[in-house]
Amino acid sequence: MTRSRLIKSRRSSSWFKYWIVYLTALYISALVVFSIVPSGYRPRLPGITLTEYEHFLAYLVLGGLVVISTPRSVRSVTIIAALAAFAGLVEIVQLAIPSRVASVTDFAAGASGAVIGVALAVLALRQSAIKRADPYRTSELPILASDRRDQNLRSVVLPPSDVRH
Repeated sequence: MTRSRLIKSRRSSSWFKYWIVYLTALYISALVVFSIVPSGYRPRLPGITLTEYEHFLAYLVLGGLVVISTPRSVRSVTIIAALAAFAGLVEIVQLAIPSRVASVTDFAAGASGAVIGVALAVLALRQSAIKRADPYRTSELPILASDRRDQNLRSVVLPPSDVRH
């Protein structure tokens, strides 16, 4: 990779990280606003009659966004605990709003959505890290003639200890 290409890829990577953080903050803000406004002003998902499904989906997306936007040093358990506390705090705040009703089932739906969202995002990031670490991994894909030629060249150029299987 040339130096200019490497610099461009680093810039685009940092740009993406900043936008994911902003998107996550915007999503959390929207979730807070829609949780505290009166029921009539809150948007509804078409075809979904139970609010538990809406809570589950909202926190599923939130869990994925938080995992993607936080540094890798933050543990998944910490993210899950923070999102569960956030779901509980939203339900507690709804106790003070006359037109809103706090519910344990809404909290459970939000917390379980956060757990599954975090788990799916962590698995997706791990899978992409594995693919980045070993770009020649072709066990799932059919080997093309050009791939065979590249593998033959690699086996000639690299010593046997450096060849990945």
